[in-house]
Parts: sequence; structure tokens; C-alpha cells
Amino acid sequence: MRTAGAIEAPSYTRREDSGPGRFAVLVGRDVAGHVSLCSEHPGTWRVDGLTRFMGRTYHREEAAARLAAWQNARDDAGL
Repeated sequence: MRTAGAIEAPSYTRREDSGPGRFAVLVGRDVAGHVSLCSEHPGTWRVDGLTRFMGRTYHREEAAARLAAWQNARDDAGL
């Protein structure tokens, strides 16, 4: 069984999206999802894929890497 530490995120970029505290995460030219400050749980970042809520984390870069890895896994699966 692989652990989260064994999964590496592909190269990605962040760009501010629709205001402060919200970022689009891009893998190549594709938007993998969005990372935003969570209003329900202050101090955390909300991770939203294009079609689903994917969780929260205390670190913005961890959230972005999660989205990039998810995008890469979807591409590998042909979804």
C-alpha cells in the first residue's frame, strides 16, 4: 500500500483567482482545482477539485500539491 508521502505531485503553478485568498492550481495549462482560505475553519485552506470538495489542510502548498497529484492521477487513468 502506498502512503501519501510516496505520491509525488507533478510540477504546478498557482495564480490568484477571483480575489485574495483564492488560487487556481494549474498543471500545465489545465486547471486542477482551487485552493482558498476556509471561512468555516479559520487557519485552514479548503481544497476544491473541479467537481468535488477534497478536504482541508493547514498549508496552502500542501493543498496545491494534492490537487496537482489528483490531476496527474486522473490523466494517467484516462478520465
